[in-house]
This record gives sequence, structure tokens and C-alpha cells, in this order.
Amino acid sequence: MREHSSVVMAPRALWMLLLCALLAACGGSSGANTGAAITPAAATTTPSNGTTTATGTTGSAGTGGSNGSSGATNTSGSTNTSMTTGAAADDGLIGWATAHSAGAPTGGFAAIDGKAPVTCTATSMRLLRDCLYRSKKTGASNDDPRVGAPNWSAWEVHNGVTGGWKDYPVVIFIKGRLDANVNDSGMTLAQAAYETGTEALCAGKTRQPCQQAVTQAKLERGNISVLGVPGDDGTTPEFYQGWLMVSGQSNVIVRNLRFVPATDFWPSFESCSSGITDQDYCAWNAEPDAMTIVGGNRVWVDHCEFTDGPELQGAQTDKSRYKYYDGLLDIKSGADYVTVSYSRFYNHHKAMLIGATDSNDGDYRITFHHNHIQWVNQRMPRVRNGQVHILNNVYAGPKQADYTQQYYFGYGIGLGYNSKVYSERNAFDIAGAAPSELLSANFDKWAQYFTDAGSWLNGATVDLNAVAKSLIDTKNNGGSTPFIGAVTWSPAASYAYTADTGVDALRAKVAASAGVGKVSPVPSPYTVSP
Repeated sequence: MREHSSVVMAPRALWMLLLCALLAACGGSSGANTGAAITPAAATTTPSNGTTTATGTTGSAGTGGSNGSSGATNTSGSTNTSMTTGAAADDGLIGWATAHSAGAPTGGFAAIDGKAPVTCTATSMRLLRDCLYRSKKTGASNDDPRVGAPNWSAWEVHNGVTGGWKDYPVVIFIKGRLDANVNDSGMTLAQAAYETGTEALCAGKTRQPCQQAVTQAKLERGNISVLGVPGDDGTTPEFYQGWLMVSGQSNVIVRNLRFVPATDFWPSFESCSSGITDQDYCAWNAEPDAMTIVGGNRVWVDHCEFTDGPELQGAQTDKSRYKYYDGLLDIKSGADYVTVSYSRFYNHHKAMLIGATDSNDGDYRITFHHNHIQWVNQRMPRVRNGQVHILNNVYAGPKQADYTQQYYFGYGIGLGYNSKVYSERNAFDIAGAAPSELLSANFDKWAQYFTDAGSWLNGATVDLNAVAKSLIDTKNNGGSTPFIGAVTWSPAASYAYTADTGVDALRAKVAASAGVGKVSPVPSPYTVSP
């Protein structure tokens, strides 16, 4: 109420300045009661189950089968050619994220119950915090406790938004490069500031919890999309040293954004393997990921990049940095119906974790397709539980020769506790690697089921099914959990897709398509302006 009163009592010029600033941040239009500046490319219909399906001439949302799946077909040529070099594939959404009974995720693009989406554009970490805070609120009042928190009431009245944003779909644009270490006053915080914990955003926390309070962007509502768009100067959209947390939410799309993870300056030491004398190369447990999906379902991560730094090109001269990083993209705590597509993972040690504990904590129906993995040591992904479809990915980079080469290839797919991985037509371009080095079962508990269909090692067919049996039986050492055989589920029975069957064509397709700036940030059939 205090913030609302201050706006009412302000001089007219100051009030107009504030209104214009809010409109610029939130994509509001110039007319009253016009809703947000986002328009589906075609009419939408709301089925009886409350989900929204888009159809139209710019593309098709696909036809749902009896299992609720849909296959998207882009017929409009919606690729943004100004951002693309070569022919980039934008196949639309396929995989497990389409197979949920509620339908494929629409993110924040489609109207819900007649309420048009709200958009918000962040050109700084402060604005991103503003967008995220308001999008989770349930009431019309603004009780954001931060000093100098914005008053959204004038903007909401102007745009016909009532009752806060919670009941509206939301699209958040990250424009250009956002440094997550910047506080609300515009100051870039270093390790010393997190040590002391005097930063207001930390609320008395110190060290890593303080750093997390500043650098983590947390999605605490569903029906939302986070999109990267270039800065006004053409800067690649990048969430730098930040941590995007998707916390138990449904119907989420993250697209066209580069993630450079935060470093944990206070990692915990675990152990050193035999023969390792330099503790920098031992097992350390760091906290921040680049992105974490915790619980929730119907999540699509598309045309993104995950890296310790795009300039490293496989080499990290500061060996101590290895222990400060955790995962690039971790999916855990029962997250379900997730698709990760056309993304790049590079310059990192431990890339992607599916399931965090050796326990039955979820189904983990995940599709990982047409991604490019280069200069990554391990976990591409490491899988616990779940029916995980690893389809048409390209793994590249030199083979690891010793423990000091943390950005060199160690293994690709980790067959962890109770995992049921269906690997299909993946290209492993690892010079000098043996088939046995493409998989790992070197865990406390491991899988008993695995299927590979038609993958390649350096362009030649490879029998990964025999590799899985050998690795697991050796690890089992005559015990009670030997390799059993092929998985008992079929991706084709769960959703529609077409695998690329030629290794050269797959390499060219992934090289032209994976990563940021290859396609329009907004997936067909929707159009939106930040």
C-alpha cells in the first residue's frame, strides 16, 4: 500500500516516467485494456480439460494420439534468417514432453481461460528479478519486500490485468547478456561480498547461500516461457554465472539462451581416486548448476547452450576451476515429461544428471535429441530411473588421456540405478575411443536394462548392447544384479518421431541447428515481440 500511495501522490511527470519504464520492461502496448504484446499466429481453442491448443496456417501443433502425444510440423519456414547461418532445423516439439495427458507444453504463449499472456523483458538481473517476482504473485497488491521494489498496479490497470499475474500465462525475455552477480543497485558482486553477507538480497546469509540468493533465478509458477533474444547491439542472449531453477512447475519452455554457470567458491571435498595427488582434480561437490529442473512436468528446453565459457575451446588453464562447477543441466526430484532438443553442451566436466539419488524418486520420462556435446568429460547424461530416450545426438571431442584433461571425453551415457535408456542413432566422433569407453556403469548401483539401435563410433556401426552387457556383468562380478537385456518400453509407442538414419546427414543437421541464434526465439505457431 505504501508504494501505491507514493505513485498516486507523485507529480504527473514522475508518474508518467514510471509508467513508461514499466511498459518498456513488460512489453505493454499503448492502448488501454489491450492485454500483453503477444499474439498467437492463429486462433486458439480451449478443450474441456482446460489445456490450450493452437492451430493455424503458420504451423501445426500436431495431432494428438490416444496417449495424448503430438508431433509438431513447421510448414511456415519460421526460422529467423537474420540469426541463422546455413539451414537450421526447427522440427517443433517431439519427445516425452508431448506425451503428457494434458498435452504438449505451450509455455506462456497460449491464452488460458480467455486471459492473454503477459510479457516481461529483462535487460538486467534486477529486471529479471522483478519479472519473476511479479509473475508468481496471486493478489493485485505488490508486497515485494525488496528496497525500491516496483509498483506494478499502474501497468496492470493500463493493460487490463487483474488479480496479479499468477492466473495469466507469462513470457519472459532475457535480452542480451545478463550478469547474475549484479545486485539491485547495479553493483557487480565478487567472492568477498558473498563472504561477508552484507548484501541486502542475502538477508543475512553468507557464502554460497548468499551467492545463490543473488544469482539464482527461480521459476515458481507454471505456464511460462523464458526466451533469449539478442541485445540491441546484437549481443548473444546469455545468462552469465546464473542458475535457472525450474521448481516443481508444469508447462514450461526455455529457448534460445546461453547459460554460463555460477562457480561455487566453497565446494566440499569428497575424495581422491587412486593415483591422483593433486586435489584440484579430485572429487568435489559444488552446488550451483546452470539450470536445474526439480519436479514438475511438461518442460521443453530447446536451442540453448550450456558451457563454462564459449571462449575456452576445450582448454581450461585454471585447473582449480574444475572443482567449482557442478552440472550444466540437472533433472531431478521426480521431474517428468521433459524434452531437451537442439542444444549445445560444451567446455564442462559433469554435464547432465537425470535423477540425483539411488532411490525410486520418480519416473523421469525424458527425451534428449539432436544435441551437440563437445569437450565434455562425463554425464551426457548420467541416468537414474526413468525411460530416457537418447536420440540423434552428436558427441565430439578428443579422448581423455589422463585425469588432468577435464574437458576431454571420458564417457558418454551413464547407466545408473534402475535406468532404462533407449539409445538411438547417436554419433560418437571420438578419435581413438574404444566402444567400451562410450558407456559407463561405474556407479554404486547400475542399470540392468539398456537398448541401443544403430549408433556409430567415428562413422562406423558399434554394438553398444554388447558393451552394456560386458560393463554391467563385470561390475556385478557374479552378484545378484547382472545385465538382463533390452528395455521393456518403446519410444515409438509413446510419441511420434522420425529418427535420422545417416551419420553424415545427422552431423550436418546438428552442426547447423543446435545452439543459440539458429532459429526464431519464439516457436511456431506463435509470434511475439519483446
